[in-house]
Amino acid sequence: MNSAERNVESLTGKLVELRRRNPIPNLFLERVKSDRFGREDLRALIRGEIRTAEAEMTVYALGTALHRHEVFQDLNTMAVDARSHLSSIRPLVGIDDESAENGAVGPDGFACPGFLSWAVLHCNRAELGLVMYADLESYGGGSREIADAMQVASTEVPEQIVRYYADGVPDGLSSKVLGLVQEGIDRGDDVSRAVRLARVMEECVGRYWQAAVAPERNAPERNAPEGNASEGDPR
Repeated sequence: MNSAERNVESLTGKLVELRRRNPIPNLFLERVKSDRFGREDLRALIRGEIRTAEAEMTVYALGTALHRHEVFQDLNTMAVDARSHLSSIRPLVGIDDESAENGAVGPDGFACPGFLSWAVLHCNRAELGLVMYADLESYGGGSREIADAMQVASTEVPEQIVRYYADGVPDGLSSKVLGLVQEGIDRGDDVSRAVRLARVMEECVGRYWQAAVAPERNAPERNAPEGNASEGDPR
């Protein structure tokens, strides 16, 4: 990668171009827009939020320890606030302490927290920053669209849930995360795979929404035969 491409604007520009050429569908948004969702879909959605918020708190604590950048405090505050809001939301869709972890969940349900956990351990600063930027931008945009669709759907959605998704990602946080990318670049981080990893994160966000559409289809079958990894295995 030449010096002209070793800057934040070039990296984010490439990511935007990938989104334009190959948009990743938000299947939960499509379900809401078509008014084909109900309580079980909302329950699966909120379970995913709970699972991810818990993982993010660990990820951002590790990020603080490994990379010593102030943005991780802001990210952790976001995750802690999300967990607090979700504790009051989950009774609205029938999730208690026991059922929070007992819903059907498969690989799609672990895509976001799993990849974030890998990234914080194995990415350099610039790569991790761009991965987290992609996560915030993809999730934030998708959540606001979901909130807008919920407001006009005939299916009644609790106001707290609509507000949770309308709030999305805190203002300015994505820009702060790009500061970590720039710091990594200034320190000489290799950014040759940064865009590719960020795109994987966006694909994981797509799978995150998909997991809430049909959790029973995303859960592994009890008697599924053993076999090789899927063709989409990034290894």
